[in-house]
Parts: sequence; structure tokens; C-alpha cells
Amino acid sequence: IGPALDGGYYLLAMKKLHPDLFEKISWSTNKVLEQTVAVCNRLNFKTLLLPELSDIDDEDDLKRANEQSQLLKFSGV
Repeated sequence: IGPALDGGYYLLAMKKLHPDLFEKISWSTNKVLEQTVAVCNRLNFKTLLLPELSDIDDEDDLKRANEQSQLLKFSGV
């Protein structure tokens, strides 16, 4: 799971679809990651948290991510 800065996640990887992970989640709140991890624990899924990053929820987020990407390229990172 890739945690997002806003309390959600930017990536949820799994080998097969588990619809339970998307039910009874308070979408568009800062509780999404917490609730998703709780469901994973309840289902005894092995989880690994990736580095916390920004996610892309709207056009402004996409523009900001593109600008950050360009800065990283320019700085040689």
C-alpha cells in the first residue's frame, strides 16, 4: 500500500481483486488508509507500506506532480 499525504493511498496492489477492500470505506476522507489497513488486518492479508507520497485526485494535483517531476529531472535526481 502506498500511503498518500492526505490519509488515503496512491497505490493498492494485490494479486487478485478483493472487493471487501473497497466496501465501507469513508472515501474522500483522511481515514481511507486507516480503514483499508484495518480491513487487510481483519482478512489476515500481508501488508507492506511504501513511502508516503502525494496522490493525484484532481487536475491541480496532476499539474503539481508534473512540475515536481520536471524539477527532479532538472536537479539530476
